[in-house]
Amino acid sequence: RCGRAVWDRFASALEVAMLRSYAVKAFEGLHHRGAEVSLVLPFHRTCGSMGDSLPKDGSLDFAFSLAERIQSALSEALATPPLHLRGALLRRVQLPAVSGPQQLMPSHDSFAAHADRATVAAYHYSAVLYLSERGDDFQDGELVFMDSDGHDRCLEPRAGRLVGFSSGLENLHRVVPPVGGPRYILALWFGSGNATCMPELTLGSLGQSSAADSSRVPGGQGQDLWAMSLAVVFIL
Repeated sequence: RCGRAVWDRFASALEVAMLRSYAVKAFEGLHHRGAEVSLVLPFHRTCGSMGDSLPKDGSLDFAFSLAERIQSALSEALATPPLHLRGALLRRVQLPAVSGPQQLMPSHDSFAAHADRATVAAYHYSAVLYLSERGDDFQDGELVFMDSDGHDRCLEPRAGRLVGFSSGLENLHRVVPPVGGPRYILALWFGSGNATCMPELTLGSLGQSSAADSSRVPGGQGQDLWAMSLAVVFIL
């Protein structure tokens, strides 16, 4: 099923601060691609090889639990089959881009329009949890859905806000470059149906969603963006 959903205050201020602090530490010394730096997360409590290089403060276990909550929220809101985690990362985007030995791809464009499943076929549903806020941490930085009716629909980054959407071309999107500060997110991608690949990343059985204030992005005049026909999906 295709669609979008938004949960404000999905993560508490304390949870956002914990995950952002973890990201700041984890990004130290990492290479950049243009304006962005990212950390791929193992998101499995038994993935020792990757986890050995990450901070040992409990943040990874916390992030894994948060991913399970996000999975449950998406499954409930979009009435999907069982979901399986296909990818997860922490990302910071900040202008101007760093230069010097930490910069691997100075020409990389972090703000180009894209659809997630067009990049990775295993991505059926995408989720973004904001760890910083427009107005407090930066200006601009909106998530823009470039809809087929010719209208752009924008979502303002708010700390703790979760945005979930089907990963196909029906949700072609881009990010407005942030100005004046860093934009932090936790991004996740899920596959639906049978876990035919990466079964070790399958999350546990769905639990009760803890998301409050769940709402759907308005679809414009007389158009329901939440009941689109299935279209073809990468994300921020």
